[in-house]
Amino acid sequence: MSHTRSPEEALLFKLLRTLFASPAPAEQAHASSAEDLKQRGNAHFNAGQLDAAAACYRQAIALDPQLAAAYNNLAAVLQQQGELEQARQHATQAIVLAPNLSQAHFKLGEITREQGDYAASVAHFRHCLALQADDEPSLLALAHSLCLLGAHDEAEALLHDALLRQPQALNLHYYLGNIYKERGAPQRALAEYAWCLEQAPDLWPAQMNSGLACWELGDLGSARTWLQQAAADPTRTEAQLALGELLLLQGELEAGFALLEQRFESQQPAYRYIRETLPRLGGVPLWQGEALAGRNLLLWAEQGLGDTLMMLRYLPELRRQGAGQLLVFCQPHVLRLIEASGLADAVCSLAGQARAFAGSAHHYALHCPLMSLPQRLGSSNANIPANPPLQLPANLLASWQQRLAHLAGHKVGLVWAGNPQLKKDALRSIPLAHFSALAEVPGLQLISLQKSEARAQIADSGLPLHDWMDDCADMLDTAALISQLDLVISVDTSVAHLAGLLGKPVWLLNRHESEWRWQLERQDSPWYPSMRIFRQHSVGDWHTTIKEVQEALLAPTR
Repeated sequence: MSHTRSPEEALLFKLLRTLFASPAPAEQAHASSAEDLKQRGNAHFNAGQLDAAAACYRQAIALDPQLAAAYNNLAAVLQQQGELEQARQHATQAIVLAPNLSQAHFKLGEITREQGDYAASVAHFRHCLALQADDEPSLLALAHSLCLLGAHDEAEALLHDALLRQPQALNLHYYLGNIYKERGAPQRALAEYAWCLEQAPDLWPAQMNSGLACWELGDLGSARTWLQQAAADPTRTEAQLALGELLLLQGELEAGFALLEQRFESQQPAYRYIRETLPRLGGVPLWQGEALAGRNLLLWAEQGLGDTLMMLRYLPELRRQGAGQLLVFCQPHVLRLIEASGLADAVCSLAGQARAFAGSAHHYALHCPLMSLPQRLGSSNANIPANPPLQLPANLLASWQQRLAHLAGHKVGLVWAGNPQLKKDALRSIPLAHFSALAEVPGLQLISLQKSEARAQIADSGLPLHDWMDDCADMLDTAALISQLDLVISVDTSVAHLAGLLGKPVWLLNRHESEWRWQLERQDSPWYPSMRIFRQHSVGDWHTTIKEVQEALLAPTR
């Protein structure tokens, strides 16, 4: 399990990497001792040669099993290679050998945070501060872990206390701004970023976060100005990505999708999957939009289920562009849906992907992640491809038709919650009890399309919901159920995409800040012609939005 490291922390982690970098490279002489091998490992590590560094550290440990620093440095290599449990074991061994080795406690703090063990992470960073009071990297790292643990008040107090002793500390002000932004206090965040930019006008992370804070306040003009400043240098990946999402939100798809290609360079955990996948493709080149001319193309899902469903429209377009065979690697939940619809020549589950890529990649001339298809094919609001024809098995359709045959009236599917693990899920999910107004609409049959633990709300909601989701193993089953409904009402989840793909009338309940694919203000969607968007008027106010849905259901034409 990995933690969510937002782009707001870019400055912090740059600082940490600088202050906790391995020692300067030793002379490249033949190693004759464990210390020499450790120094050679450091040289390889600093050069980005992780395998060679690991080999040196292991040799050093073999020569001197008591060399704590070699264990710690090997842990740093393993962390970068994604081997977090092994990294944790080696950093722990460094502390066993040298209980007050601050670097090892710091490394364990990073590793345990990345594993999602925030309590352990907090403990290790506290130990660092006990060994060296007011050490800024440890202080900032502790504040970060406290926030992830949900202890925002303590993190904020920690920084305020440090600022009393170091009132001019730029990084403390910057990170305090990040905490305010994360806590939903963008005005206070802007004040901290403004102070930072007075001291360091070219501090681009503060420019970027000023843009994000203005975005949260709804001042998109200022947000765009700040993000353009931050993204002026094309090497500032996180700023480029933030600007790209804002442009997409504003309907500038071509420019926005072009900037979204920077995710290949991003170190954000959200894009870690890309970094892990590319080496598994065995040297197959990335398709950049050149003529396909019958060449076989391997496509792979990189983000959520909704994103995968949204991108399926491009598969027929690839055929028209001259692609040979299409192989799609996707989430298990959409595999049967793609297979049944004949959209690809072969479909594989992402489960066991490393083996599947190794066995399949050499049959394909090119590869492309699904979310790059809009950029490769030059999508704009005016030319988004139509939804692909989805073919559902006749026996499955007949089964659901029979099951719902006894329901008289208008059959409406309902989804009220998304994935609780996503950072902004609380902004888009709605407690089921809020939908009580829908029960007042005569002739309505409410059918649950909800998965996850949010289904537990049905028992206490008092709503007369029919629930067959235990019988829906994947998106193919859910699609067959939706095909028998008159309407789907959904928060921003994959089911909204699925209903839109099927051409089913779908009413999306969109959070106040919106999300890039639903753009701004419009009540329709260029991605799904059958979609109608009901927007939240202010943060936290779903009552007004659901009242508008109720009124629309009561309208004679609905």
